[in-house]
Amino acid sequence: MADFGKQQTPALPAKRFIALGGIIGVGFFRGSSSTTALAGPGGAMIAVFVIGIIVIAIMEGICELINIWPIPNAMVEFVRSFVDEDLGIAVGILYWYTYCVSFSALIIVAGDLTKYWGLSHAWKSLTFAAAPWILLAINAAPVNVFGWVEFVGGVLKLCLVVGIIILMCLINAGGCTIHHPTQVQS
Repeated sequence: MADFGKQQTPALPAKRFIALGGIIGVGFFRGSSSTTALAGPGGAMIAVFVIGIIVIAIMEGICELINIWPIPNAMVEFVRSFVDEDLGIAVGILYWYTYCVSFSALIIVAGDLTKYWGLSHAWKSLTFAAAPWILLAINAAPVNVFGWVEFVGGVLKLCLVVGIIILMCLINAGGCTIHHPTQVQS
């Protein structure tokens, strides 16, 4: 089996913590309210649990394949080798397209944050101009810098999720003194 230049990088404080932070995307903060309104809190939790089990099963299978056959560009190569070469090319193109759409979605959400905070259109334009360069700089950085950015982002996201859970428990327990529902809406 050929060695494709695998290197051991310096250990970060919590690699699993980075993975946990990577699970929480902008969709959790942006789209969870409509899902909860549609399914209710119990239905939303059941949906997250079921989809989580499916994703864990898929990722376990992919991890086993990568452990057995560690190659670069594994997702495309697995399809090309085990299914069909033309389908492997299509998977490669769709994989690239998925990341392009995700990149665009991150930029749009960053611009929408300026609207939430009531900033002017100039700030929204500046955000749209700066966000791609910031994301490209983070992705072009060395692995240990990228890892620390992911670690700090994961810490912030998990703190926000825990804070939201505590706030919702306080509101449900009657600990909120706001009497008008419009004051707690975004």
